Amino acid sequence: VRGLEAQNRENFQRLYIMLLVTLMVSAHSLVLIRQSMRQREALQDSAARINTIVNNIVDGIITVDSNGSIESINQSAARMFGYETSQILGERFTLLLEECCRNIYLDQLQNDSSERVNHAIMTDECEGLGKRQDGSTFPIELASNQVTVKGQQLLIHIVRDITERKQADQTMRLAASVFKHASEGIVVTDVNGTIQSVNPAYMAITQYPEDELIGKNPRLLQSHKQDREFYERMWETILRSGHWEGEIWNRRKNGEIFPQWLSINVIKDSHGRTTNYVGVAWDISELKASQQIKEEFITTVSHELRTPLTSVLVSLGILSGDMGEILPVQARKLVSLAHSNSKRLVRLIDDILDMEKIEAGRMTFHFEPLHLATLVQRVVEDCKALAEQAKVSITCRIQNTDACVNGDSDRLMQAVTNLLSNAIKFSPSGNSVEIVVNTHASMHRIEVTDHGPGIPGEFHEHIFKRFAQANKIRRQGETGTGLGLSITKLIVQQHGGEIGFLSIPGLRTTFFIDLPRVERIHIVTAASNLN
Repeated sequence: VRGLEAQNRENFQRLYIMLLVTLMVSAHSLVLIRQSMRQREALQDSAARINTIVNNIVDGIITVDSNGSIESINQSAARMFGYETSQILGERFTLLLEECCRNIYLDQLQNDSSERVNHAIMTDECEGLGKRQDGSTFPIELASNQVTVKGQQLLIHIVRDITERKQADQTMRLAASVFKHASEGIVVTDVNGTIQSVNPAYMAITQYPEDELIGKNPRLLQSHKQDREFYERMWETILRSGHWEGEIWNRRKNGEIFPQWLSINVIKDSHGRTTNYVGVAWDISELKASQQIKEEFITTVSHELRTPLTSVLVSLGILSGDMGEILPVQARKLVSLAHSNSKRLVRLIDDILDMEKIEAGRMTFHFEPLHLATLVQRVVEDCKALAEQAKVSITCRIQNTDACVNGDSDRLMQAVTNLLSNAIKFSPSGNSVEIVVNTHASMHRIEVTDHGPGIPGEFHEHIFKRFAQANKIRRQGETGTGLGLSITKLIVQQHGGEIGFLSIPGLRTTFFIDLPRVERIHIVTAASNLN
């Protein structure tokens, strides 16, 4: 019995040990299984990340087998060529190349024994082009890399759409060509005013070679004809608006002082920061010389005409006045016609001289605070005789009695008189002309409205040009010089204002002058001076 118990005990111990070993092996197996599952999950996560990266990378990635068939393609490449992934898998890679580029690609692939091949796919006959599903082509860059996966030879292609780069290159080449061949002088500086680049025209104008301009400041050309305040105002305008243009006098390398028309623009980056200044310069020496000759000619001719014409006008005035009754009827008509044409000729000479003075900057403007109501009422009084002769009434409405501007009273009266006299001339007998003073935002407005034939639409863009006359529908004997509106516009611009019109043919035409408003100061003095 004791021997049987000992044997059972021994068997039990063996069974216990076997069970313990089995449990230990099972636990180790579970650990290994868990590790394997973690590794598999990590591999799956890594594959998913790589797949996401590959599909969202900008460049196209295409894997091709040894037969030239597409084995895989990322989403960027599929979108680039206009295919669904399922449509292109298994197709030949050369399907994605423009026909003239396919043989070049195959030749380069066969002749290059290196593992990495960069394909320009470009010859004199063919520029590297990809071909979309719809048949359209686009420029590409192609790089290939040979790899072996599980004994299988694969070719990985990296494809890049370079359309934007090609367009940018073309734009840069065009800009460089324009810069080089432009007849205007062009200078580029950095934010500190240091010259970085000049074109041949700029060197020709200034007579400085490129190496004597690069790295210098444009003040090298200053003639000192403009004072410090001129340049301070210029740069104040550039920094405020990003642009300035005007006449400036500079000095060439040989010391000659010459006039330039200069335009300066600010160049900003994508963040709105100033990076450069670009100046475009025109040598206007010949233009200034021709202008001076023209001005001298006009002045001389006007003087030579005015002196005898004044005598003729006085004589004709006497003949058509006191002595008119003793002349035959036909002679009176001829004298009256000659008198009218002589007055028109005097007006034409005066208008031409005014036009030339304003454009040349030689007309003096005496600015002072003005009361618009007083000025307009004075113009109305001056035009009453013309209105009565034309049997036209004038209605004056001052909607803003405190309207004040800073201006030259004589020149503003000339501008408003031009508008009012035109309105009277174009108004049918028995009609009225309205002149109104009101306020629009920061501007005071003078409106003159007539109920004449109106201005044809096709003539709107020419209305302020010299010698422009919209039509001949005026009262018999009423003729103009065609310069009145041009002069009026120049006068208004000198006051910092604007002029415009609204016209409904057959119904009415309204011309308006907008002038910057000022505070009502010293108006009593200004009004008394005007009176």
